[in-house]
Amino acid sequence: MLNATDMTLSELWGIGQNLLIWEWVKLSEFPSTYSYDEALLLSPLIEDWWLVWIPDHGEAVVKVEEVRKRIV
Repeated sequence: MLNATDMTLSELWGIGQNLLIWEWVKLSEFPSTYSYDEALLLSPLIEDWWLVWIPDHGEAVVKVEEVRKRIV
């Protein structure tokens, strides 16, 4: 049985970003001047919004357009 943690964003919402839960992404907009430019994807919310965790900031809600995959 497939659950939400096994699904990509595109499978959940039909969006082409192909993001995964527990994946680190780069942020294009920062919640504060001193926050990191990366976030950990925690959970897709509605349509094109994600709950993320940002180091030294905490949880935040971001739009898919505000993130891009981190190249490791």
